Amino acid sequence: MTRKEWRERNAGRDSLVVVMPLICPACGRVWEARLSPGKCYLVAALSAVASLLCSAAFLASIGVLVWAVFIREDKANGNPIGRRLAPVIMVAGASAAGAIGTGIVCRKYIRRARER
Repeated sequence: MTRKEWRERNAGRDSLVVVMPLICPACGRVWEARLSPGKCYLVAALSAVASLLCSAAFLASIGVLVWAVFIREDKANGNPIGRRLAPVIMVAGASAAGAIGTGIVCRKYIRRARER
């Protein structure tokens, strides 16, 4: 299936696809090609690395939060502590969500590789 045929099938939209779906010429049924076990393990490995990086960012941001709230004593400055820590809290939340999401993807592709 060419990109032009894919746009025509999707009412003129050029959707982002990683793998072009297969279309049965007889009935028009659309399905995605299955990845080989090697490619599934490759995707799982890449998502595991991303999950580890996100976990490290989460732990680092939690460490900064603990240090700023409990250890550091900077009350003479007069700045509210919530305003200075808002970016750290946002990084902690985003990295936790990234670690969980990429961990789920890793598990999914390992399961897909073992199904074959």
